[in-house]
Amino acid sequence: DHVSKVCKIDPATGETVDYFRTPDGGGIHGLEWDEGNIWLTAFNPKALILVDGNTYEVIHKFTCDLNVLHGLALDGDGIWCSDRADKVIVKYEKTTGLEMDRIHLPPDGPDPHGLTIKDGVLWYSDADFPVAEGMRGYPEIGVIVANG
Repeated sequence: DHVSKVCKIDPATGETVDYFRTPDGGGIHGLEWDEGNIWLTAFNPKALILVDGNTYEVIHKFTCDLNVLHGLALDGDGIWCSDRADKVIVKYEKTTGLEMDRIHLPPDGPDPHGLTIKDGVLWYSDADFPVAEGMRGYPEIGVIVANG
């Protein structure tokens, strides 16, 4: 139906059991659970949005200075967000939106899409998205040890 939404899927049947429209009406690339609520990326404006996991109402929102927001990973009082275009991964404080840390990836490095974190190790998935210079030819899954 060409409407951007987040869907809840029954894993046993594959059926959609619930859904909600994205708060900004656009597509999203990152989702992350936070104590029963859902963080998601938004593009209009570029922001991270926390949605109530039951009512789907917006609880909190802050804008980001990233170019193309993608993967999210919750880390204590912060949340990491990857920017696949500028090849950075930024940690924001969840309540204020202030930048806590920034990881710069090399220009010819991975194209970070998905993120997750476990035991202080940040994992990313690399889509090896084509750019003007071409593709590296080897998408990867990589790890970064987060500073905290």
